[in-house]
Amino acid sequence: MPSKKAKPKTPQVKRKRRRVRRNWNVKGILWILAIVNIGLGVGLSSVTGLRSVEVTGANANQIPDIEKRLQVFRTVPWVQQSRASMATAILADNRIESASVVSNIFGRGKVIVTNRVPVAKVFREVKEGQTPPNWETYLDKNGVLYRGNSSEQVMPQLKLPKTTNQVNLAIGAAWPLPSVAKVVTRVSSVLPELPSTLVLDDQSVLSLDVAAGPKIILGTDDDLDRKFEVLERAFRDDADRMKRVKVVNVSAPDRPTYTD
Repeated sequence: MPSKKAKPKTPQVKRKRRRVRRNWNVKGILWILAIVNIGLGVGLSSVTGLRSVEVTGANANQIPDIEKRLQVFRTVPWVQQSRASMATAILADNRIESASVVSNIFGRGKVIVTNRVPVAKVFREVKEGQTPPNWETYLDKNGVLYRGNSSEQVMPQLKLPKTTNQVNLAIGAAWPLPSVAKVVTRVSSVLPELPSTLVLDDQSVLSLDVAAGPKIILGTDDDLDRKFEVLERAFRDDADRMKRVKVVNVSAPDRPTYTD
């Protein structure tokens, strides 16, 4: 049989890739770059420093101090301003519990502060012939000691050991100040009409001197809820006896003792 002849191969033609032409809007790009450059220039300029602030939550006598503490940021450009640093400067006033600051590129800012809420005034002994200062030491609801202006507000007094450093947040291992603040709050609800003084001695034993009432020994801060249940029941169910009793010891709440 005659052999079949192979068909000649058709030569392949390489197709050239068509390049897509991009029409760049050079003018628009230049405008964007110019705006970014101007924005960075303005943001990094001292002209955008903090010039004025609106303060919310502070007392009238605190506002000038807050404005003074923020004056250092008048020359700090807006881009470089640190909100945390501003808040820290405000919190140098220990009457303030928290602070937040926001500012804009126009040199205006807004400050929101929350003042501490005092629950007790620390007793201060003034010797004869001495002029008492115009400030007091207070204990706030979170157990923080701080100095504030003298106030006529009636609140429980707290006597601390003479050896206590009042800037510490704890007085001995047995009675951390947050626990003392909790006791003050409970006392105000149990005995709202009777002025009282909390006394913490050098052995970290807390007692309560009630005006026209007994001395109440609480002991340590263990079982506080049970101790106050005993006191509430005694003042509610046997009020006449509680007026005659000299000392009530609830340091062991399951075995309270009453001394006439």
